[in-house]
Amino acid sequence: MDGAGSQRPGEQMADLFLELLPDERREALVVAAAASGRPLHLLDKDVWVVWILDVLFRCPFASHIVFKEARRCSQGVPDHLRFSEDCGSDL
Repeated sequence: MDGAGSQRPGEQMADLFLELLPDERREALVVAAAASGRPLHLLDKDVWVVWILDVLFRCPFASHIVFKEARRCSQGVPDHLRFSEDCGSDL
């Protein structure tokens, strides 16, 4: 990073997060989990899901990708309260 909290042009927050050392990533997730009340493992998964979706939708063939989200209720958690990991895309 260039200075405290600044991003390089075109760089996304997930890119910066993934450049951290493993212990620094874990510490950031611990802080986020404490602040949000969400489990650390779900926050970690969300980082990877958001990162790969960002990469896909910034690539040259992005205008040809169709994002399909499969929503479902799991373990008694209402649909609108969780991000589904069940997603697919077509070219």
